[in-house]
Amino acid sequence: MVACSSIAFTSSTISYDLDTAPNKRRGNPGVYGFIRNSPTARSATFLCLFTLSLSHVMSKFLTIALLTSIDGDLTISFFAGDMILFWTYKLLRGDFRYWPNLPPVLSAVISVCARFIIKTLVSCLLSPNTNTNPNPNRRIN
Repeated sequence: MVACSSIAFTSSTISYDLDTAPNKRRGNPGVYGFIRNSPTARSATFLCLFTLSLSHVMSKFLTIALLTSIDGDLTISFFAGDMILFWTYKLLRGDFRYWPNLPPVLSAVISVCARFIIKTLVSCLLSPNTNTNPNPNRRIN
């Protein structure tokens, strides 16, 4: 619970700080500024952000734990499906190519590697350590 709360608090703080930064609000008011300027509204919004983040992290933990307890291949399938949906979304939006201005082939290779590494790290930060069986040939019930 402490790990989930820490992740949720960090995520909520980043969103809150970006949205309440005066230079961000002035520079792009269409994106930033969903938090109103009253202390009560700011507190309530932060609490909602934290609750939403916490429920998301807890549901991801529970999903991974249940899938791993049933079959480790389901966990791999879950991450593979998540990666496929992410790449499909990026391709459909025309946002797949990573930002460095490089030749097309090199840019494609770097984009695939960078997107894969970043998405894997972000997804795996929430996954528990599943390597608890010292003998991989013996199944733990």
